[in-house]
Amino acid sequence: MTITAPAAGDFSISASPGTVVTRTNGTATYTVSVTRSGGFSGNVTPSVTGVPSGATATFSPNPIALGSSTLSVGTDSAAVGTYTLTITGTSGALSHSTSVSLKIH
Repeated sequence: MTITAPAAGDFSISASPGTVVTRTNGTATYTVSVTRSGGFSGNVTPSVTGVPSGATATFSPNPIALGSSTLSVGTDSAAVGTYTLTITGTSGALSHSTSVSLKIH
């Protein structure tokens, strides 16, 4: 006889809008949403990669207990260009990612 533990559930992560256009010394804002399934109730810790040199990124709140978080990217002295930001949500062994675009002109 095999006994299988019930699944602990999972989550998915998404971000909008898909593209933000701003200037150097501007701020780009994205809404990062966590959708829970299968009884998942853990906190999700967001992180971001691909942020250009000279820019700063912060999440509020962090971790995400319910619903969503706001990712703010300050483009203080970042170079003009188009950047792909990869947002990853982690909770224990679970990890999921989504990407958005940042255009600085």
